[in-house]
Amino acid sequence: MRLAAIAIIAIGVLGSGLALAASLNVDLSFDARASVGYPPDTMGAAGPEHVVTFTNGGVEVFRKSDGMPLAHVFLEQFWRDAGVANPFDTYDPRVLYDPQSERFFAVSLNGRLVSNQILVAVSSSSDPTQAWTGFALDSDSTDATWADFPTIGVDADTVTIASDMLAVGAEGLPIFVDVLVIPKSDLLAAQPTIAGATLFERAKLGVTGFAPQPVTGLDGAGLPGWLFSSGVAFTGVIQTTRIAGSATAPTIAAGPFTMVVPMPTPPEAIQPNATLLDTGDGHFASLVQIGASIWGVHCATSASGRAAIRWFEFDASSAALLQSGVLDDPSRDFLYPSIAANALGQIVIGFSASGSALMPSAFAALGETVAGVTTFQAPILVSAGTSSLTGISVARFGDYSATVADPGDASRFWTFQEVGGPFGAGTVAVASLRVVPEPPATRSALACGLVLRALAAVRSRHCDPTRRRRTLRRFA
Repeated sequence: MRLAAIAIIAIGVLGSGLALAASLNVDLSFDARASVGYPPDTMGAAGPEHVVTFTNGGVEVFRKSDGMPLAHVFLEQFWRDAGVANPFDTYDPRVLYDPQSERFFAVSLNGRLVSNQILVAVSSSSDPTQAWTGFALDSDSTDATWADFPTIGVDADTVTIASDMLAVGAEGLPIFVDVLVIPKSDLLAAQPTIAGATLFERAKLGVTGFAPQPVTGLDGAGLPGWLFSSGVAFTGVIQTTRIAGSATAPTIAAGPFTMVVPMPTPPEAIQPNATLLDTGDGHFASLVQIGASIWGVHCATSASGRAAIRWFEFDASSAALLQSGVLDDPSRDFLYPSIAANALGQIVIGFSASGSALMPSAFAALGETVAGVTTFQAPILVSAGTSSLTGISVARFGDYSATVADPGDASRFWTFQEVGGPFGAGTVAVASLRVVPEPPATRSALACGLVLRALAAVRSRHCDPTRRRRTLRRFA
């Protein structure tokens, strides 16, 4: 009876899929055509029929089925076409697709080192080749600071944008942060507007951290929401900010500090030539909420001293750390990661990697969660770089990337990563990644093997004379 019960349990566990690992395959890969800028600020999103890339070099739209390019426009022209008057020196673009509203949302900035504007746009439909409506909002009514490094997130109620604020004419560390909360209903109106938006202007860094990243809710969750900052993660602290209230009357307040293992900010990355690659400051590139979990990823220094990837799962209610892990390689640097998750419990991290024998290339790793524990497989090559980036001593790279779940296919993800391109410049690689389940034949073989091992273990315990003597002694 005990043998049969163990065999049934073994088959049941395997049949549930918990003991089986799927694989991650590249089923489509192509390069964006646009001049990507230096750095490109690699960003992209996937809709029902299209993928779109936003870089400092421009906006491109591709057909999802085969990667056919459909549209290309320079970044300033995109904002001009969206209705923004006199855009100049536009930079730091971000874009995401919201399956709930079936719209794309984009953000960029207008002018560096001077009192500037936050640019926001919404597509008119799920087709990014159609019209967009754009807005320009003064980042500082006192003209004392300028906005840099915007981030964006969306939930059922709001589109939230955060920007570091630096003293006019200066670069370096921010002194304030702007948080812009826009009612999503305003942007989805027949005539889109930002009239109901709330700008928390020059919020103190005690309320937020450096480069706070809003959480994007993928399953209908609305306010209250979160911003997370990994700006001081090297000290073992993730700073959080709570957004509460309503979309039209939001509030922000410092949230709890989430304690993590301290890891230094990442070192510069090695590539085959003498020029190093800038790896940034280890900021979050994206945060996504699925159910009760928030998934995030950033770049840090591994135990071997190389640039590595650390991933996190946070509790969506309390921001408490549920689990974390590190992807690293002693002979390669992993940089500018981004993360996506789906309702099936699958997580994909996309990133760039380089080494003394590896041109900057795109990689991805699949994670699966079993009984609350997430394990990532070895990364796969997504797109091989064709050259090292050139520069004097350190080349700009990144400054971020995007990895997203496909809104219409639960087994598909998309990643947008910078790789080494022609003539020592960077280019943006776009790839569709498919999660492939274990073949049925392998499932059967594994099931049989698991049952046989379970039976053998039980027989061994029954036939162990030492165990039998201990049993008899208990009843003597």
